[in-house]
Amino acid sequence: MQGLKVAVVGMGVLLIVGVCALVYAIVAGAGKDAAPGGLAAGVASGLAVAAPGGGELISVAPDGDRLFLHFKQEQGAQILILDLRSGDVLGEIDVSAP
Repeated sequence: MQGLKVAVVGMGVLLIVGVCALVYAIVAGAGKDAAPGGLAAGVASGLAVAAPGGGELISVAPDGDRLFLHFKQEQGAQILILDLRSGDVLGEIDVSAP
């Protein structure tokens, strides 16, 4: 009976140590890919984009290393596609009103 008590206590201690190690590994690895300022590694910082034709920014949609900016203008709408790594404009999509 004494051996069973020792085994149960030992397994309980191992379980607690294992959970603590798992929590530490998650917390320690959580910020590895982040650059200073909370940006992912390799993302250009300080991007400045002028609204085309004096348009109003309606929405922003990230997709991997690309960023889609939807602008509303008097004659329709425009979507700019930016490369987050270099900050370059990859393309423009004009959406004109019918």
